[in-house]
Amino acid sequence: MPDDINLPSVDFITVGTIGSPGNRVFHLQARQNEQLVTFLIEKEQASALAEGIQELFKEIEEQYDRPAPEIQVDEGEMELQEPILPVFRIAQMQIGYDPLADQIQLLLSELTVEEDAESARTARLGVTREQMHRVGVHAAAVVSRGRARPEQNGYRMHY
Repeated sequence: MPDDINLPSVDFITVGTIGSPGNRVFHLQARQNEQLVTFLIEKEQASALAEGIQELFKEIEEQYDRPAPEIQVDEGEMELQEPILPVFRIAQMQIGYDPLADQIQLLLSELTVEEDAESARTARLGVTREQMHRVGVHAAAVVSRGRARPEQNGYRMHY
C-alpha cells in the first residue's frame, strides 16, 4: 500500500522553478503546519493548472454565485520554500470544488512505470479559494517567464 499524502487544509501552496529559462525544473509545493511537500511537474502542467483554475472559478461563479476572491499576489510570498525535496513526479492533476466546505480540492497522482502502477501514490490537498486563485495567477506568471516557445516566436527547433 503506497503512502498517500493528505493535507486537508494547506497553509501555503505555490508553483515555482529552479534553474534558468530553458533549463527550469517546475515544482508544485504545499505546506500544512510543519509538513512541507514538494512535487515535480512539467511546464505544460503548470500552464494547464493555471488555466484549469480560471475555468473552475468561472464554474463556481455560475453554479454557486461565488465570484473569484479579490487577491494580491506577493511574489516574495509565493517563492518555493526550503528544503525542496520532491516527493514524486506528478502524472495527473485533478481539481474540483467542495461547495459545503467552500474549498478547492487538488488531487495529484504519481507518475510511475506501467508495471508499478498499483504502487502509485496520490496526494490530496485542500486549498482555500483565495489560495488557489493566487496560485493560478502566479503559475501563469511563472510559465510566461521562460524562453519563448518555437511556435510562438516563429523559429523552428530541430531535434
